Amino acid sequence: MFQTIQEIQGVSEDVIVGVLRPSSPQACLTCPTPCKWLVDPVIVDGAFQLTLLFARLQTDMTPLPARFGTLRLFSELNGSDVRCVVRARFNDGGQHLETDTTFLSPGGAVIGVLEGAEFTASPALNRLGGQWREMRSV
Repeated sequence: MFQTIQEIQGVSEDVIVGVLRPSSPQACLTCPTPCKWLVDPVIVDGAFQLTLLFARLQTDMTPLPARFGTLRLFSELNGSDVRCVVRARFNDGGQHLETDTTFLSPGGAVIGVLEGAEFTASPALNRLGGQWREMRSV
């Protein structure tokens, strides 16, 4: 259910861009509901997954989210894939990572932004995500 990354479109020294598939309450919850997500937890987690891939590529350390500052939503998800642009800044030798994420519709309209996310990274956490050579084939 949380395997949301459909494509990695690009990676640079401070940005990773990917395409995420949104979820629905009907697919995620055991009790049926006609409601829509206010915030799709799978899309937010997908941004964190992209951050993990980015940090492993750049520093060979695995980050865990510690907090985020602001989530602002500008439109509803309509079931279409979401383009996710994560801009990252490393501090403390790569052990502290801050990101700002923009979620875009297929047409390029901004759906939302997740600002000021903070992650703590460590090579000791790499055991959670497998060896790097395994990740490179993703």
